[in-house]
Amino acid sequence: MAKRLCRKLHSRFRDECLACKLTGNLPQTRAVIESQRVDYNEHRAHSVLGNLTPKEFASSGQASPAR
Repeated sequence: MAKRLCRKLHSRFRDECLACKLTGNLPQTRAVIESQRVDYNEHRAHSVLGNLTPKEFASSGQASPAR
């Protein structure tokens, strides 16, 4: 199951970040990737976390996501 989730994350990352915002240099590419990481972890709600962002979930004190 972990492999499947990892593949899904990589696929989304490719689709949403790299494919849309190809750059010509490494520093700009790193900035785009960091922006995507922050959005994914701090602003985007995840259904497996009860529609909370990972940041909100971590601060909620819950031990594990609801299944």
